Amino acid sequence: MSVRVPCTERPGQRRPRRSLGALLTLLAGALLGGAAVWALLDGRAALAGWLSDAGHHRMEHQQGVARALLAAPARLLRELPAPHLELEIGFRGIKSLREQQRAAVQLGRIDAAAKQEVSAQLNVGGKRRAAKVRLKGDNLDHVVGPKVSMRIAIDADERPVLGLREFSLQAPPTKGFHLEALFHTTVRHAGVLSPRYEFVRAGCNGDSLGVMALEEHCGKELLERQGRREGVVVRFEEDAMFAEQARLNSLDPEVVAYDDYRTAAVRAFAEADVAANPLLKPQRDLAIALLRSFVGGQLAADAAFDVDELARYLAVCELWGSWHALRWHNLRFYYDSVRGRLVPIGFDGNLHMRRRFCEVVTPREPFVRRLLDCAPVYAAFRAHLRQLAQSALDGPLLRELRELEASALPLLQTDYPLLEGFPFEELRTRARYCLELSDATLQTPPTDAALVPILAVRDGPSGFTAWSASAEPALVQALRWRWPDGRTQPAHATTPLPLELPGKPGVGPVPGARLAVEAPPSEDVELEVEARLQSVGERHWVLARRQSATRARPILPEPTIAEVLAKHRFLVRDDDGVSLRVLPGRHEVQGDLIVPPGSRLLGGAGTQLLFAADAMLLAHGPVQLEGRADAPFELLPLDATWRGVAVLAPDAGALSTWRHVRVGRTTGVERSDYQITGGVAFHRGRVHLEHVEFAGTSAEDALNVIRAELLLTHARFAQTVSDAFDGDFVRGEVANCEFRDIQGDAIDVSGASVTVRACRMFDVRDKALSVGEGSAVEAFELHAERVGVGAACKDASTLRLQGAQIVDARFAGLMAYEKKPEFGPSAVQASAVRCAGAAPMARVQRGSTLSIDGEPVADEPIDIGSLYETVMRKR
Repeated sequence: MSVRVPCTERPGQRRPRRSLGALLTLLAGALLGGAAVWALLDGRAALAGWLSDAGHHRMEHQQGVARALLAAPARLLRELPAPHLELEIGFRGIKSLREQQRAAVQLGRIDAAAKQEVSAQLNVGGKRRAAKVRLKGDNLDHVVGPKVSMRIAIDADERPVLGLREFSLQAPPTKGFHLEALFHTTVRHAGVLSPRYEFVRAGCNGDSLGVMALEEHCGKELLERQGRREGVVVRFEEDAMFAEQARLNSLDPEVVAYDDYRTAAVRAFAEADVAANPLLKPQRDLAIALLRSFVGGQLAADAAFDVDELARYLAVCELWGSWHALRWHNLRFYYDSVRGRLVPIGFDGNLHMRRRFCEVVTPREPFVRRLLDCAPVYAAFRAHLRQLAQSALDGPLLRELRELEASALPLLQTDYPLLEGFPFEELRTRARYCLELSDATLQTPPTDAALVPILAVRDGPSGFTAWSASAEPALVQALRWRWPDGRTQPAHATTPLPLELPGKPGVGPVPGARLAVEAPPSEDVELEVEARLQSVGERHWVLARRQSATRARPILPEPTIAEVLAKHRFLVRDDDGVSLRVLPGRHEVQGDLIVPPGSRLLGGAGTQLLFAADAMLLAHGPVQLEGRADAPFELLPLDATWRGVAVLAPDAGALSTWRHVRVGRTTGVERSDYQITGGVAFHRGRVHLEHVEFAGTSAEDALNVIRAELLLTHARFAQTVSDAFDGDFVRGEVANCEFRDIQGDAIDVSGASVTVRACRMFDVRDKALSVGEGSAVEAFELHAERVGVGAACKDASTLRLQGAQIVDARFAGLMAYEKKPEFGPSAVQASAVRCAGAAPMARVQRGSTLSIDGEPVADEPIDIGSLYETVMRKR
C-alpha cells in the first residue's frame, strides 16, 4: 500500500504525458501478446490492478483490454483546459499531514485526530490566497496512493477561489469518477439543493496531482447560488458510529454501536460561526428542534420537512439506486426560515456502490421508511419518481446527463486512459423498473435498527435526556463534568441513581428518561454519563451533547378550516369547500388570521380588514384579492401599525392575484421563533400584483417576493424606512410602478431574472435599481430623481439598461462593482441614458465593466466596504 503526502522535500515532478502515451502505444502490443504469459506466471491480479487504476471496467462496461489499450494513447496526449489549483504547504505542515496520514492508516480509518488543519497558500492563476488544509474523508481510499483528499478553507479576509471559500479536492475514483457529478446534476434537475462537483487539475509543492474532483462544502455560497437565503444546515452526528465500526471491525448495523439515527445527536455545520451570529443562532435551535422532534415522534414528517423537496430528493436516490445518499449520517438539511421547514441537500451519492436493477433503496433505510410512512410525503414521492423516471428514459434529464459526461469524461481520461463512459442504458432500465414499482414493494417493512449501549443529550443547563439504544434496558450509574483540557469533576444529579432506561423498540421513537442535574461549574464544561446495559457489567462514559428542545407543533401554526371559521366570523367557506372567503365590509382582526394548508383566501371589492397591533395574515396557500379602483380591498392596522402578510405557496403553480389592494403601516411578520423581512411577503408560486399600494411600512422590505414567478404592475410604494421592493431569486416583470420617499433601495433584486419597464423613483436614499448576486436584468425607460445611485449592478450580475433619465443622483448615475468576492465582477450595458446633476454619470470598479452607447467607461479602484459604511446603506 502506497502512502504519501506531496512534500517539498522531493523535487517538483510533472507527468511526462506525451512520452507516457508513446510508451503505452509501444507496449500495448506486447501486453496483448503476453497476456497468456501473465496468466501462467499468475500475474493476473497485478494486471487487473493496473487496469483498474487506469479506469478499466470502472463503469461496468465489458470493453476488452485490447480496445481499451488502443484508445489510451490518444487520451493521454490530450491537452484539455481546466482550472489549475496549486497548493504550497510548508515543511511543518507537510510533516503534520504525513503523521496524521500514517496514524489514519494504522487505525484503519480517518478519525477526527487525523483532520487537524495546517496553514497553506493556494495559488490560482498566479494569485495566492492564505488557506487552511486538512485531510478529508472517512475511509482510507482518500489517503492512500499519490492522490490525497484534502479539505481547503480560504481565510476569511482572502478572496474566494472559483467562487468558493471552502471545498474538497479528492481523487476521482473515491466517488466513482464522474458518477458523483451525474448524481448531483440529477439532484439539481429535480429542483433540490446540491453542491458543485466538477474536475480541476491540482498540484502540491511542485508535485502534480493530476485531475482531482472539486466538491463544494455546505455554506452560504451553495445556498445563494441556488436561490436560498443564507441559513443553517444540520446533520446527525456520526463520530461515535465510526469509532465503534473501527473498534469492532464491522459495518453491520446490528453489531456496531451507535449506527442508529434515533440516538444520534444533531449539530449544525460551522457551529462556532452560527453560534456567534444573532440571526442564525435561533435558526440553528429551530432546525435542530425540528429534526429531533421528528425523530422523537412529536412531529410528523410533513410538519418538519418541506414535503415537495423531500419527495424530489428521495425520488432521485431511488432512480439511481443510491442507498448511500440515504444513510442517516449522510443526510443534510437546510432550514428554510421562510417556510419553517427542513429541506434536503444532495450529498454523497457514491453511485459506484449503487443498487442497479430489481432492488429498491428508499424503504431499506429506517429513517427514510419513517418519512414515507407519512401519507403526503409518500404521495409526493410516487408522483416525482414517475416524472423523474420518464425524464430519464428519453427526456431532458437523460440529455443533460449525456452532455455532462461529454465534457467531464475526456478530462478524466487524461489521467485514467482506460476509463469509459457510463452505460446509460442501465439508467433507462432502472427508470422503467421505477415506473413499474408497486406500493407493496415500496412499503416493505424496515428491519430492526442497530443495538447501541447508550446516548445522552442535554436539553438545558440543569438537565438532560438519556436513552438506552439497546433492545434491553440500560442503567445510568454516574455523571461528571469534563473541561476542554480533560479535567473532570463529579456532577451531582437530583434524580436518584442508578436510573433505569427502558429498552429501545425495533422501530419508532426511543423512550427516554429525564435527569435533573445541579448547575454546571462553568460554561465551558460538557456533561458525561457513565452507563451500562442491564445484563453487561462493563461501564462506558458517553458525552452528552447540548441540543435544542423538541417541539410538539410545527414552526408555523396550521389550524383546520373549522378552527379558522370559528375564530373569524367574517369568513365563510366558499363553494369549492376548501377556500375561505372574506365577507364584504369592515372587519376587525384580533389575533392572527391563518389560512390553513390546502385552502386559499378570497376577497372582493370594498372590504377592509383592520388588524390588531401584533396580528398578521399568514396563508399556507394562495391569496386572491379582487378590489376595484373605487373600492379597493384594504389591509390596514386597527390602531397605529400591524405585523403584515406572509403568503407561502404550496408549490410553483399556486397563483396569488391582488388587484386594487391597499396595504398600510406594516412592521414585518415576526414571532418568537419566526421572522420574515417583508411587511408583505410571497414565497414560491406565481404572484400577480396590479394596482397595489404599499405605504408607511417600517419593515425591512415593504414587499419581499422569494423564489416566485412575479408580475408587478402599476404598484405604488411610499414612505418606507428601508427597501420598497426586494425580489430574491424571482423571475418576471416589474412595470409602471412608482416609488416615493424610500429610505433604502426602490427595487432590489438578488439571484433574479427580471424585466423592469417604465418605473419612476423619487427621493430614494440608496439605489433606485439595485441588481445583485448573479441577477440578469433588462430595464427600459426608467426615471429617477433625487436618488443615491440611479442603477447599480454588482456581484456577477448583468444589467442591460435602455432609456433612462437620472436627475440629481448624490453619488453616481450608474455603477458596476463587486461587493461579495465569492460572486465576482458585474457588467452593465447602457444606452440612451441622460443624467443631470453634479454626480458623475458612471463609476466602475476595477474588474467590472460598464458601457454607455457602446463606449466603455474607464474603471477605477473603489473601496466598496467604505462606500457601504458611508454613502450607501450597509446591508
